[in-house]
Amino acid sequence: MAEGPAARQAEPPATPGRPLRRLMGVTVLILAGVLLLGGIKTWRDLRISRGQLQELEQEIAEKQQRIEALKARIERLEGDPHTLERRAREDLGLVRPADVVFVLPEEASAEPP
Repeated sequence: MAEGPAARQAEPPATPGRPLRRLMGVTVLILAGVLLLGGIKTWRDLRISRGQLQELEQEIAEKQQRIEALKARIERLEGDPHTLERRAREDLGLVRPADVVFVLPEEASAEPP
């Protein structure tokens, strides 16, 4: 096309606000990027924390089961004298005064003295 006065009038006149628009657009993009990166980090931290929470809840459940088993054992020992006596004999090596105890020698070692 021919360049003339009509072609020059079709171009929008340069406005002083145009560089400001670009600067604001870049600023908005940078801010959106920073927020996106922060959101990703926060999401990752949240996911890790939820995994740790599940592990702790499982550990608590296991400890509670162990506590219940120990409470049941205590009740058996307190309520059943036969169980208490058996545990005393097996675990502590206790005997009654009228019992006869045989002490066997330990097995001889394979090496000569």
